[in-house]
Amino acid sequence: SASDRDQRRKKISATRQGCAAVAKVYRMQDAVVASCTHCLSAQEESQLTYYMKTLADGLGAVSFDSPENIRPVALQVQRAAQALRRAEHEHSSGHLSLIQVHILNELVSSDFHPTAKEITERIPFDASTISRQVKKLASRGYLQRIRSSDDKRRFELHLMQLGKDALLTHQREIGDCLESSLSNLSSGEVDKFAELLQLVVRDSRLARQVVQERVEVREIHSPNERREARGFLIEQLVRKNEHYQLEDRILSAEGLAFGLYVDQKLSGVCEMTRRGRSWTVDNIGLLPDLESTDYHQKFISAVEQACESIKNRSNTSLADSATTLHSRRRESRGSPS
Repeated sequence: SASDRDQRRKKISATRQGCAAVAKVYRMQDAVVASCTHCLSAQEESQLTYYMKTLADGLGAVSFDSPENIRPVALQVQRAAQALRRAEHEHSSGHLSLIQVHILNELVSSDFHPTAKEITERIPFDASTISRQVKKLASRGYLQRIRSSDDKRRFELHLMQLGKDALLTHQREIGDCLESSLSNLSSGEVDKFAELLQLVVRDSRLARQVVQERVEVREIHSPNERREARGFLIEQLVRKNEHYQLEDRILSAEGLAFGLYVDQKLSGVCEMTRRGRSWTVDNIGLLPDLESTDYHQKFISAVEQACESIKNRSNTSLADSATTLHSRRRESRGSPS
């Protein structure tokens, strides 16, 4: 809206819909933090809140009020996360972005040379973003894309010495920043803080299960979606050595296909084929980090419900057609010739 004092100035304010979106994000963040800290006692969670506040204040985080009944630890985690992102940008002489740090860390910790697509499955960024950052890191000499000798279609990422040095410098500078922000804590409190964080990280994979608003199962219709789903399904079956004796017409147009989407990203595919009067699962593939969770059964249950809905929908349409045809016949018999 225009400013009352100066019509050339535009004031920006959140609408009611924007405020509702912010409140929804807070609820989601609170749910994620709750899932990660469920292993802590009330006393440990209180300690973690205090340590997080100390960290956030030491990093110069902005104080703000949270809407509704957000737990204190969730609020302090958000403040610390925002401050850490700013600190990584300001204190890193190598000017590595957060996503670039993630990519280099994956290369350091990996037992083999992963591809850009394999890194996408491990860190929470989309494939196009990962691809752009890999190109930037390669142009700076931090990594190299080398064609695999076993599979010519596979381009592996090799970490170079420049990349190792840049990551080490970044970690050292961020470490100095953290040490300064936690200077008010004793060495015993810092150790306790680290211990609590390790407990939280151990169960952090549960966070993906909590955010139900960002998980959906939907039927795959369009040819482009079919091609993407087919490639995804074959990739997951090959990874588990279940691709032998697969039919050439896997995910054919005659069958039903469903996708599991997490954060709008295809994370699972299920192929259904008709056996008599019912639908059965022909093939199913999930990302590796979802297989050991209860996503598998939830996915199948959602697909079965969808198939039941499709069957009922078909029966209803048949019944409607039969009723309409019967009515027309009665009208034609009763009308004068």
